[in-house]
Amino acid sequence: MDEQKELPTLSDVVPEQPELLMELKEIDKGNLINQEFTVEEIYFLPSQFGEGKEFSLLKIVLNKLPHKVAFGSAAIVDKLKKVPLDKIPFTATLRQKKSEAGRTYYVLE
Repeated sequence: MDEQKELPTLSDVVPEQPELLMELKEIDKGNLINQEFTVEEIYFLPSQFGEGKEFSLLKIVLNKLPHKVAFGSAAIVDKLKKVPLDKIPFTATLRQKKSEAGRTYYVLE
């Protein structure tokens, strides 16, 4: 009779990322356009959409209510990485812009 080898579980092979800000409701970016909000926490996590790419996960406060929002845009991630830790929290506004080619994109100001 063959000895059965115990196989690892998927969780053993690919550990999950910690559930950051799990308790907060995610807000749709459309609800943030032209709204000033406070950024209280920033996390950078590996993206599923490209080797070596990251996305940002933010804890924000809008109208006195806490939320979380994620941004995968390299421009936004790069801008957030330049924020000194001692400058958090800070206020920001999400703007929606159109490129000359007609493509819509977001910027944080």
